[in-house]
Amino acid sequence: MPLEYRQRGYVVVMDANVKSDVPLVLVESTETHCSQCQTRNACIAAKVPEDRLDILPRFLRSNDRIEAGTYLCRAGDLADRQYHVRSGMFKSSVLNAQGDEFITAFHLPGDIIGGIHQDGAYVESAIALETSSVCELKLDVLGQAAEPLLVSAVILHMCEKARDALDHRIALSQSSAQARFAAFCIHYAQKLTRLGRCAVFLPTPMSRTDLANCLGMTLESLSRVISKLNAAGVIQASRDHIDITEPDTLRAFALHTTL
Repeated sequence: MPLEYRQRGYVVVMDANVKSDVPLVLVESTETHCSQCQTRNACIAAKVPEDRLDILPRFLRSNDRIEAGTYLCRAGDLADRQYHVRSGMFKSSVLNAQGDEFITAFHLPGDIIGGIHQDGAYVESAIALETSSVCELKLDVLGQAAEPLLVSAVILHMCEKARDALDHRIALSQSSAQARFAAFCIHYAQKLTRLGRCAVFLPTPMSRTDLANCLGMTLESLSRVISKLNAAGVIQASRDHIDITEPDTLRAFALHTTL
């Protein structure tokens, strides 16, 4: 079971079953102020009327400054809460019986982490790829909430995110490595647009190895695709970001069509 203790104003949660000096999660607990949050149009707050946003801080707790490399949750831990990303990026992953890691998703602000359970435990592990923050919703609080508006907002947001994830997985089922990479970039750009951010500048705090894993291809295949699209002037990729210079062409590649 996780162990909690206070240190310099932070709540440090360690996994007693894991022999590691890396904390399961290191957060600064603060009140949630949804009306002032830049992510509120992409999270459950978007499903709540403006004049009722004051109900959310009663059920949500914001956890600020989760450092890169810190686990938010681990597969097998008690699934007693959801995490709604406020800033930064996380990756979620699962291990097969042989211990091989499979990256299942990269999570941006507005996304839900910890929504998939089995027998009361998390199915996936989630780790911060850069300094990030989340809002935490305890499931027992949700179950006891006498606020139908909150329950409805959570359900609607979960359904929306599930559909978005399904559409993305369908796009990534393309047989062509180039089409899969293009679909990833277009989907990423669409999420940035919903966040009010630049849709042609894609930060990439994930490693190329993790990106290749998530797209179901080898690192060598991903490198070849990126080099080809770079040479064609469709993108300009560096270690920490991807610039989309020809969005229509990239979209055509994602759809297996030609311009």
